[in-house]
Amino acid sequence: MGLRKLFTDYLDDVSTNYIDPNDLLNARGQLAVDMSYRGDEVGVPGYPAKDAQRGSSKNKDTYYFTGLHLTYRLGGGKSGSGIFGGGRKGKGLPCPVNVY
Repeated sequence: MGLRKLFTDYLDDVSTNYIDPNDLLNARGQLAVDMSYRGDEVGVPGYPAKDAQRGSSKNKDTYYFTGLHLTYRLGGGKSGSGIFGGGRKGKGLPCPVNVY
């Protein structure tokens, strides 16, 4: 697990104020308008008014992550068995011999 605090407020593109949707449409297209306000997807209809507060630039973004690490031992079975022998003398592959 890990937590990262960033020195920017634009990871999630939520900061400062809303722009007029018509200005955004003319400058960037319909996809930009659709992505700039997604409240309608969760039941909050209507695009906010121009200059309505969208976020706070006082709080920088953070994110967290988690992962899972799995290890599989080739050769299975008891410790020391398998192709590499686990360091036991007489087990596994022999050391290379100098043929010079």
